Amino acid sequence: MTQANVYKQIKELRENAGYTQHYIAERLGVDNATYSRIESGKIDITVSRFIQLADILHVSPGSLLADTVNSVLNAVPLEADTEEGYIADQAKK
Repeated sequence: MTQANVYKQIKELRENAGYTQHYIAERLGVDNATYSRIESGKIDITVSRFIQLADILHVSPGSLLADTVNSVLNAVPLEADTEEGYIADQAKK
């Protein structure tokens, strides 16, 4: 996924959550203009701020790198990622 797609993903998730740029900017501790430039990809975001942004959007940082918003919103854990799947996987060993 390109960097531009990551910022597009962030914008789509923000809009789907019903958050304004102003709200996200306040939560990140930046001004509106700075957040607007972050979301448009005009300035880079630090790793710590990226993690904070994921938290605000209620997604994992890795899910912000997903190909589409639908893959984030409709993600289903793999069997091994559930407790039952882990136990079943361990029993096979």
